[in-house]
Amino acid sequence: MLKELHLQQVGPTDHFDVEFSARLNIFTGDNGLGKSFLLDVAWWVLTGNWVDQPAYPRRHTEELPKILSKIDTRNGRLLFHEIDFESYFDFSEQKWQGNWSLDNFSKSVVIYVRVDGGFSVFDPARKRDNAYNFNSDTLWNGLKQKGKVLCNGLIQDWVTWQNQPNKYPFQLFTNVIKKLAPHPDEWIEIGEPKRVSVEDVRDIPTINLPYGNVPVTQASAGMKRILGLAYLLVWTWYEHNIEKTKRHLINKYNFSGNDRYMEIISLIKK
Repeated sequence: MLKELHLQQVGPTDHFDVEFSARLNIFTGDNGLGKSFLLDVAWWVLTGNWVDQPAYPRRHTEELPKILSKIDTRNGRLLFHEIDFESYFDFSEQKWQGNWSLDNFSKSVVIYVRVDGGFSVFDPARKRDNAYNFNSDTLWNGLKQKGKVLCNGLIQDWVTWQNQPNKYPFQLFTNVIKKLAPHPDEWIEIGEPKRVSVEDVRDIPTINLPYGNVPVTQASAGMKRILGLAYLLVWTWYEHNIEKTKRHLINKYNFSGNDRYMEIISLIKK
């Protein structure tokens, strides 16, 4: 967990110092004061990834631009409960350098709900050297990279979970959606999937709202944001547990190679 963040000659002000509370932190202020910038830097400190462009130092300064942070590592099984990291901007390489390595980053799942409507996920069990970055299209229709499917997307996974004999991810998804409903009088329930357009052969998930049944593709922007967040929370947790189980079985039974993959999957299902 990130406990402290100190910026020197980076961002909208000369010095920016934040001490985070244990669970919930709320930042308010006018536009342009650096709220989103602070979150971008926090995401990088925890994961080693920038969502888009890295933070660049302020110009015309004699003081060395630095990013200092303190991270609570008690969930990472490290010797020390807290580790201090110091990063400085290398002008010749045009990137941040520091006293950390890949193993220093968060051992926990990190989810970044971005201001641009996208989401980013860092899962050390699945992908240690990079993060999953979703925009609205890839979140709903699937994320692919170099010919590999990293995420099926909300529409396909929702219908798959709803039709599975094992209802675990679907029940979890249903409960998360109920918790994220804006008000008891504005409840959200999951409806039955249905074909919406002759130009799209997919069955589209639907939701039951106080005023009727609505395909998720035709829901309001705010409702889509709620559904997208609910899906991402469940997908991240579900895939994280599958990967952790696979890694545990590989280590326990010394599996290796693709020929043993089906045996691993069989053990997971048991």
